[in-house]
Amino acid sequence: MRIRDVYRLLKERVDVRRRLLSRPKTTQDGFLFAGKKDCFHNEWESSDRRFVNKMMPRIDVFINFGAHHGYYCCLALKFGIRVIAFEPSQENCAMIAKNVRANKFGTNFSLFPVAVSNKNGLGVLGGLSRSTESLIRGFSDHYHLKSRTVPVHIIDDVIPGHIVHGKKTLVLMDIEGSEAHALEGAGTLLRHAEPKPVWIIEVFPCKEYDGYNPVPRVFQIMRDSGYSPYLFDDEFESGLKQVSFENLIDNKGDVESWALTGGNIVFSAHGMEQLLN
Repeated sequence: MRIRDVYRLLKERVDVRRRLLSRPKTTQDGFLFAGKKDCFHNEWESSDRRFVNKMMPRIDVFINFGAHHGYYCCLALKFGIRVIAFEPSQENCAMIAKNVRANKFGTNFSLFPVAVSNKNGLGVLGGLSRSTESLIRGFSDHYHLKSRTVPVHIIDDVIPGHIVHGKKTLVLMDIEGSEAHALEGAGTLLRHAEPKPVWIIEVFPCKEYDGYNPVPRVFQIMRDSGYSPYLFDDEFESGLKQVSFENLIDNKGDVESWALTGGNIVFSAHGMEQLLN
């Protein structure tokens, strides 16, 4: 192993320990949190946070796939919303537990230390917690440095229909390249839940990982399930603009502005009314 890689692994261990020992501080959204410094800057995911804050008073259930350190989980718990979180990294799960305890949340909170995909079993999670961890080989630049076996589950098997039936639900999915695989196992949430949830899904355009490009499949699944896509855009009064699936996959269309959103796309099955009213 190269000296540079040994240094990265040692720094990873130090960073994990430091985060676990750090004292939670108050965020701009009004709860205690320990995590990356970026999370305490107003510019950090400003459009995402503004939209989620706007949605929170209108929803009953918040589901977070790839919860990382639990920022959005704590935000939802602050509103008294039921939260279901999925996070396969042990280090990140420890941080989520730390942040939830710091705020004395917990009665409406469930944490599943598993990854989600299109199969049940085991998968290999590669990468560093301080950068990117993914089930997809090649997604993380540091995939080869650190890998571990994690449990993998189909979403339909871990979220039964009665959890969301009759509930207004917001789903945030940030699972580093595994979005299409996860959506293939989410038929209940996508097609049978009523009302249909609003989804925020992180997908980065025009990338291929180990011969696999998740983007076209993600759009196909969402379109076939009756959803329309929206991009964050502060120039619009609503903060969102509706786009077509064709424009999203057209390199000469909205791909540049899409990339600037951080890869997050909002999907609604009931139009702008569901997002704003």
